[in-house]
Formats: sequence, structure tokens, C-alpha cells
Amino acid sequence: MAVSDLPAGTYTFEATKDGYASGNVDVEVVAAETVNGVITLTTETTTTDTTTLNTALSSAIATATSADSLDDVVDAVAEAATTILTTATSTGSSSLLNCWMKSKLPTIYG
Repeated sequence: MAVSDLPAGTYTFEATKDGYASGNVDVEVVAAETVNGVITLTTETTTTDTTTLNTALSSAIATATSADSLDDVVDAVAEAATTILTTATSTGSSSLLNCWMKSKLPTIYG
């Protein structure tokens, strides 16, 4: 990207792209000179505490196993799903959530 005709001074440029942590560079512009800056974007890493996800699933399974009614099973599953989705979306970890869910399918359907 090129920017031209800036008055002398210090400028901060920022670059963003989905899936990457934003990056920026500060440049000092001097009159009648060309200045270059490099912005490096790194893959964004997000983490979700899988302990929270595992606990929610284990609790739902335990409640469903000992439930006296179908309503209790539905409530347990709904509560676990809410916890799992809230945790994953609040941390931006939907890809981790997908991997975690695939790893748990044998537990859920086994």
C-alpha cells in the first residue's frame, strides 16, 4: 500500500485481516522523502479453556443419566450447550469448539 502527500510528522498505520492478529507500524515522515514501513500479521491464536467445555459436557451426561424425566434431560443438554457455545464464542474459538465436539462424539453417542 502506498500513501502519498502526507505532511511531515509521525504516523501509525494499522493492518487487519480476519484470522490474523492486527499489526501496526509507526513511521516518521520527513518532507520530500520516501519512508517505508513493514507490518507483519501473525496467525491469530485463540484459546478456550477445554476444562470448562469438558465439565459442562460431563455435568450434562451425569444429569441426563440420572434424570427422572425427559424434561430433565432436555434441560441438562440445553444448559451444557449454552455454556459450551458461550465459552467458545466469547473467546473466538469456534474452530477449537468444532475439534472438541468431534473428539467428544463417541462420548455423546457411544
